Amino acid sequence: MLLFEIRRLIASRASCLCDKTAVIYNDKEYSYAEIDANANSVAAFLRANGIGVGNHVVYIAYNSEMYFEILTACSRIGAVFTPISWRMCAESIIELVDATDAKVLFVSKSFLEQLETLKHSISGERKIIVIDDVGEDNAAYSGCLAYPNEEISSADRSGEGCLMQIYTSGTTSIPKGVMLSDNAICSHALGHLTDICQTGNSVYMCVLPLFHASSSGAIATLIAGATVVVLERFRPKVYLKTIEKYKATALSLTPSMFSALLDEIDEGSYDLTSVKSVIYGAEPILAKYIRKANEKLGCDFYQLFGMSEMGPVITLLRAEDHRAKDDALLEKRLKSVGKVALGAKIKIVAPDGSKCPVGRQGEIYAQGLGQMMCYYNAPDKTASVFSDGWYHTGDVGYLDEDNYLYLVGRMSDMIISGGENVYPKSVEECILALDGVENVAVVGLKDDHLGEAVTAVIVKAPGAELDEATVRNWCKGKIAGFMKPRKVFFVNELPVNSTGKIDKRKLTEMFN
Repeated sequence: MLLFEIRRLIASRASCLCDKTAVIYNDKEYSYAEIDANANSVAAFLRANGIGVGNHVVYIAYNSEMYFEILTACSRIGAVFTPISWRMCAESIIELVDATDAKVLFVSKSFLEQLETLKHSISGERKIIVIDDVGEDNAAYSGCLAYPNEEISSADRSGEGCLMQIYTSGTTSIPKGVMLSDNAICSHALGHLTDICQTGNSVYMCVLPLFHASSSGAIATLIAGATVVVLERFRPKVYLKTIEKYKATALSLTPSMFSALLDEIDEGSYDLTSVKSVIYGAEPILAKYIRKANEKLGCDFYQLFGMSEMGPVITLLRAEDHRAKDDALLEKRLKSVGKVALGAKIKIVAPDGSKCPVGRQGEIYAQGLGQMMCYYNAPDKTASVFSDGWYHTGDVGYLDEDNYLYLVGRMSDMIISGGENVYPKSVEECILALDGVENVAVVGLKDDHLGEAVTAVIVKAPGAELDEATVRNWCKGKIAGFMKPRKVFFVNELPVNSTGKIDKRKLTEMFN
């Protein structure tokens, strides 16, 4: 059933809001009318180059206003918008481009070296458009905008057709192409606006990479008729000054980014009175940061949990949960990932397929409006994660008596040590509470006696004095004996993958 389409929603906003600022990028303001007109021109360019329904259009670039124009253009001609992480190595990018058989690639000039590799390595005919500059042999994005700004006749597909293909983070396997329909993306945006209370007066700070599922927040903001402030990368001072300049109301960050912001706020003087909400995900946030943020900002907090396959949100820890007056209740709530978001359903399933009762751990199954269509060109993988319309998340968790969801860990991360099952998340939460620990990842390393040895890899806070004995003693009595780390390593930083998540595969390779 046709619900929403990006092409229609952006056109509608351009018609009624016209000169209102839709996107701010590099201190330049783009109105809804400009975004709409540029999208028409890009759509005309793509059609002139043989791109139509079901054809992939690749985007390899930093965040910019052009992301939204190209996405809207793809919606108007039925093409599949395919952002690829610029953090990947050239070899991985080439592999993904070849898999999509994309004929047009929009690439940032910052990746010209990789672009040269692409030109000589990918198979078939490709047209490469440099979106922010032009080289001798490359076409410029400005050439696309020279095409007529005319209303594009409707593409021959419904809202159920694939609009966007995004890639999973690849923390435990090769990234998979997640195919999302117009309906899924727009329906999720509706949930985002409803649950987080964004309005047409919102000013949303977009710094998380748009090649990832986190783009949904920015898309939702445009659907609301509000303004998106786009930053290429996260730099605390620049970020805070940008909030001041444009009176931003909504921030979307990872907890580690937010921690860095709080440190910078302590050092400088910034007017942040415009901020009404902070949206975060990827990992829980510590209660001490919430208390400090309430002192500094006094705004609402929302934690989102989900995955690319669900478009991406399935649960939400709402503002009222972050305002719990009782310290014990606040600590408890912050260990959860909240309750189901609008249009989502979850259940906890035991290994035998039965539904788990309250408090019993099992795999989290999910359904929702943002649910993916399938994995690209991978019917076997798609079939392996669905049953009776439920998506098998691969996450282990449980529900409490109030229907709050608690994560235990990834099934694929589970460590089997001396015959006992250990989920790293519980060990990581214990160690994170130790003063002097800035970050930690727990993995299983090969062990002749135990099979796998629980191993903690720790980043110390600046000036902290920690050693292995201190960490192991801290864990005594706080977690089961078989869960305590047998080995502890200290590093300057933890490796991350293309979406900023800790890369545990790489960690295991480093120390095995």
